[in-house]
Amino acid sequence: MTKLSSLLFSLAVVLGTACGPKAASSTTGGGEAGGGAAAASDQLAFAWRPQAVGSVEETVDTLRSAFTLTGPDGQPMEMTSTRDLVYHFEVIEAGDVVTRAQVHYDKAIEARTMGGQGGETPLPIHGKAYVLWLDGGRLAATTADGQPASPDELEVLADKHGDALGKVPPMAQVIAKRTWIVGEQVAIDAADLAILNESEDWQAESAAVRLVSSDGAQATFEVEMAGAQRDAGGEVRIEMRMTAVVDVATLQTRSLRMEGTVGGSAQGMAMSGTVSGAKTTTVK
Repeated sequence: MTKLSSLLFSLAVVLGTACGPKAASSTTGGGEAGGGAAAASDQLAFAWRPQAVGSVEETVDTLRSAFTLTGPDGQPMEMTSTRDLVYHFEVIEAGDVVTRAQVHYDKAIEARTMGGQGGETPLPIHGKAYVLWLDGGRLAATTADGQPASPDELEVLADKHGDALGKVPPMAQVIAKRTWIVGEQVAIDAADLAILNESEDWQAESAAVRLVSSDGAQATFEVEMAGAQRDAGGEVRIEMRMTAVVDVATLQTRSLRMEGTVGGSAQGMAMSGTVSGAKTTTVK
């Protein structure tokens, strides 16, 4: 669906500024809500399929955050950040998964405020095109003229496209492991939490997924997650909810809305805030 660490992009930006330099019939995915056995005709299975070679998708992706940091002096500081992306993703090579792609960023803009002061800054990928592939399991990229992408460019590209090449996205793996019933909420077990956490800088400690609806062409899932990011600077707790509309035939995400709350401490400061985002993908 989406790389979960994207939700923490704005938090990382703010703290950095403030603090200085499978088998579809399997039921191993978790417990089921409600009682009684469902009829086989009520059970829906989903299988992942990669985008076709030559296909082009346009994605509009936004993130918004607002945080309050309180230092030892007890004085709160308000911070906000936004990130707006518009990009085209074209598949160049694919088998069971996409192995090479080209992406062009029409827009990649970040805006930050701290204590009412701030401004807008283009990200290093703004207005640029890249060829992406995996090299030794890590994302590699060159610019349109064949030059290696810079470390700053690679950092943003890996965050946005690290789950798009060489593997099935983690949430799609979890959904494809079992059958689903509309209205059923499934608690994600430890094995599937490990799948979700394998490439993240925060750790989901609990998650539940509900199939909200399916009309045969598109299905809507609701995901609730809670977890934490811990390091020497403190602990940040995260709770979030995502609503995703996916293509039934491929499990490709067509739209995603996210909202979450964040609280804890970082670098000696208490903090609390909210994060929200929306992503819409259209096949061109």
